[in-house]
Amino acid sequence: MMKYNLFIFFLFFCLIGNSQETKKDTISIENKNIYVNSDFDYEVEIPNWLTIKTKEATNLWGGTIDAINGVENAIVINSYKKNEFKNLKKFINEKADKYKLGDKINSQSVLLKNDIGNFENIGKAYKFQLLNGNKIYHSLFIFTETKKGYLWIIFTATPETYNINIDKFKLFLKNLKINN
Repeated sequence: MMKYNLFIFFLFFCLIGNSQETKKDTISIENKNIYVNSDFDYEVEIPNWLTIKTKEATNLWGGTIDAINGVENAIVINSYKKNEFKNLKKFINEKADKYKLGDKINSQSVLLKNDIGNFENIGKAYKFQLLNGNKIYHSLFIFTETKKGYLWIIFTATPETYNINIDKFKLFLKNLKINN
């Protein structure tokens, strides 16, 4: 089976127009690794099944979930300063609301978009099905606000791995602390 590299797909997808320097640290507390982003006021416990793929010089943080049959699913948090958007509604519109069937999000075609409301008490969410070349991806976009910015949290998987790893993503979200 061809290995899907979802992280590279979403690294490109999220980096468009968002590459500012940010202060972030990983600290260890009681044998747990905690990622802290003080510029955008959030922190998250890093599970042992998440391989971090991002570097320090962007507003993007995330990684891949352990592979299943050669497929790595991705979890990404993309951060934006509040002055980049008038409000949370405008942010959500720019990143998700405005897209409909057939539109392009960067170079990916929208095949399906479902507004699923508030997801796991984190924020407004959409489930997208996107076509990138000849590959279909299922992506869950969650939007929320911190004291200092807006977060676009993304879980991306193939149709075959989405239902397998969605529970890991929910567990990841339970360990996400947003200061707002």
